[in-house]
Amino acid sequence: MPQMPNTIPFRKSLQAKPLIGVATVIFVISVFVYIVVPLVAEQKMTDEMIKHTKGIGSISASSVSSALYFEDQETIEKVVQDIREYDEVRYIAVLDTTNAVVYETHKGKYSAGMPTFPNQKDEYRIINSSIILKKAIIQGKKSIGFLLIEVSLRNVQKEIKQFRATIAWFVLVLFIFSIVAVILLFRPIMRRLKSLVNAAESITNGAFTERAQTLGNDEISHLAIAFNTMVDSVVRLYNDISYTNSNLEKIVEERTAALMNEVEVRKLTEENLIVARNKAEESNRTKSAFLASMSHELRTPLNSIIGFAQILREDEEVTARNKHYLDMMYRSGAHLLDLINDILDISKIEAGQLDLYPEQSLLADIVESVRSIFSVKAAEKDLLFIINLDTLCPISIITDARRLRQVLINLIGNAIKFTDKGSVKLLIEVVNVSPEDKTFTLLFRVIDTGRGIDQSQMDRIFKPFMQQSSRYSEGTGLGLAISSKIIEKMGGNIHIKSGQNQGTEFYFELTIESPDFSQEIIEHTDDNHRVSLEKIIENQNLVTLIVDDVVTNRVLLSVILESIGFECHEAENGKQAIEMIESLNPSIVFMDLMMPIMDGKEAVDIIRNTMNNQTLPIIAVTADVMTSTKESLLEIGFNDVVSKPFTIDQIHATIAQCVHIDNDKTLENDNGNTESHIDTENDKELTIPSIVSYLLTLPHNQKEALFGAMELQDFDEMLRIGNTEITPTLSMSTILKRFQSAAELYDYKFFSKLLEEYSRNKS
Repeated sequence: MPQMPNTIPFRKSLQAKPLIGVATVIFVISVFVYIVVPLVAEQKMTDEMIKHTKGIGSISASSVSSALYFEDQETIEKVVQDIREYDEVRYIAVLDTTNAVVYETHKGKYSAGMPTFPNQKDEYRIINSSIILKKAIIQGKKSIGFLLIEVSLRNVQKEIKQFRATIAWFVLVLFIFSIVAVILLFRPIMRRLKSLVNAAESITNGAFTERAQTLGNDEISHLAIAFNTMVDSVVRLYNDISYTNSNLEKIVEERTAALMNEVEVRKLTEENLIVARNKAEESNRTKSAFLASMSHELRTPLNSIIGFAQILREDEEVTARNKHYLDMMYRSGAHLLDLINDILDISKIEAGQLDLYPEQSLLADIVESVRSIFSVKAAEKDLLFIINLDTLCPISIITDARRLRQVLINLIGNAIKFTDKGSVKLLIEVVNVSPEDKTFTLLFRVIDTGRGIDQSQMDRIFKPFMQQSSRYSEGTGLGLAISSKIIEKMGGNIHIKSGQNQGTEFYFELTIESPDFSQEIIEHTDDNHRVSLEKIIENQNLVTLIVDDVVTNRVLLSVILESIGFECHEAENGKQAIEMIESLNPSIVFMDLMMPIMDGKEAVDIIRNTMNNQTLPIIAVTADVMTSTKESLLEIGFNDVVSKPFTIDQIHATIAQCVHIDNDKTLENDNGNTESHIDTENDKELTIPSIVSYLLTLPHNQKEALFGAMELQDFDEMLRIGNTEITPTLSMSTILKRFQSAAELYDYKFFSKLLEEYSRNKS
């Protein structure tokens, strides 16, 4: 056992630290006060003396001006003698304009030889502890001479010395008093600590009844109480060990009985665990219900914010500055929607309710939407953003495009966020083609030149709410977790390759079905129905009924539908809607699900079954994305589902799919003539050879520039040439329309075929 030291060196004792600290503080303060305060005081006193000297000079110059002008020597002498009465004044001289001395006098010590003042103006200087003032003597706005006055600063310096001495004595007394005070304050503390040490030594030597003194109510008393409690515990433990050693057999029997009791307790614990599991499952269901409710409550006002922002952005009367604010509002609302969707997605994943909805989509559309989102962000950070698709990639794929786009957005967004310089690349390569199964195996790679990910963090970044570092605190930390689960649901796995300051690569493979195995060009269907709807709906008297208990939601839909020609009516609940449907005979109904009195599901059941109205298009407008899937709503009688917040184009697309519109009606143009609504026959007759034949008729410089841009896959340059350089003649308008559409969609297969046909024609 280590022995306690008998003595502790003073420099290591508790008493030494405050003494040294107090001495250091007093020393620093003393040096500051001794040096700085007298300097400040001396400067102030000197400034006052200069001001006083200037006052004397001004009064004296005014008094002597007339006497000097009339050469009245007696008056000059009298004025100078009056100035000489000031104690600080050591020298006075009156000079004419040539600096010749007219009269001078002095007393005591003064500066030997007055300085020459070259400038003909009032000046002062401080020389050898004296202030020397030169003051112009003015007579009628004209200088007729100068007055020189020397004032001594020795009294000021003497006072400063006395002040320094006083400070020194005060600091010395303060230092001695502080040291004595610290010693006196620490003496009882050290005495009590010594008592505690003595008690510890006594207990160490076997005196188990010894205890530390617990006087007062301070930290040392609390320490003594804790020490005594510890000693009591040690003594009690010692006694227990002694008792155990002497009664071992009895203890074994008691332990055996306790073990049997523990078995019973474990059985009971298992039963409790089953109950707890059931409660946890119930809590999970409650959480899902809560999230569904919160989703509805958040999406309902968000629907109005995003919806009206879209409408106002298209208003021509809105100024450019306000449109910028509206864009910021729209992006902020979209960001908030993304955060809500992330939380709902992770909740769906935890509940095993994440479903995919495959549909035919253009791969170029998915890639272009990603490019449009991040091209500006990458440019803001001066990053090179590269998207490269394998020329063998399919044009059309059957997949959940929204979920695939969500994964790419999460991965590319992280890459740009964690990359400060260099580049971010999205590479899509074909690794396998199976014509029998009509599938392509695509390898998606997101590569950046950022700071990389440490090996210790690679296992945790795919966990919910985990972020790579605290430096980048924005976001929920859900993006990678959700992306990983989505790709697993699609049949793949996200992998990562990275190293510290070596960049990062996320990659995954997906086997995707594709109808794109023919050599024909797959025409793209435009999803923007707004222009055609406005032309077709005009003068057809179409009526819509909007059913929602939130007035802002009704107003938003009314504005969107009235802008394309609908006559809009509103109802606050399902009961009102049923009453109005019989009298209005609407063309389409937009119905919210959660409403008072009668909700949307009950209203649809009555319309379909009791009223036996099976043809009326009824669109579910819902913010409940957790409990009501599209399939379940379609089964109970809805024709389609629109989720809040919705976009204007989503509403137009829904109308185009669900409402029967008379396409045979014609519209009058500005000259009063009539023309068909849409004629796509010419588009269908276009072939690769015919397009190339038309393009070969272009001027040489346009033709070379156009096919050169095709070889480089520079879609922006192709669009520029098509929009600005090529004259849209009657024979070329259809060709240009198809050409520009392909460039906007990044249809690399189309342009590859054009280049092949062009090379064949040249050869």
